[in-house]
Amino acid sequence: MYLPSQLILLRFGRDYHDRYIQNTIRHETFKEINYQQLQRLIKREIKQTEQQQTLLSILAQRSPKDAYYQVFIRYQDANNRDNNVIMRLRAWRPKCEVIFAFDLRQNIAADVAEEFQLYHQN
Repeated sequence: MYLPSQLILLRFGRDYHDRYIQNTIRHETFKEINYQQLQRLIKREIKQTEQQQTLLSILAQRSPKDAYYQVFIRYQDANNRDNNVIMRLRAWRPKCEVIFAFDLRQNIAADVAEEFQLYHQN
């Protein structure tokens, strides 16, 4: 509870969302938003131009028909975070993509790359 609350933006493929996420009980801050709302949140919340452009470029490659969510979690950095939430995000992999916070996105990408190496070593 001592960590700052931070906005997180998520994407689920529509089929996975409709089967496993929709109509389930989640934290009150876990709210579905549409594609246009997501674009506006990225433009409003991300002050660093390069990160903003990178995420808008990534979003442009995603379907507006996918399911997008905003949620507030206790997160500061890779060492100071709510591990229950991080474990949930890992459990949803690869069907859930963290769009923002940028550093959380980068940390998850590094975890995925490390995990990939476990299965693809000679």
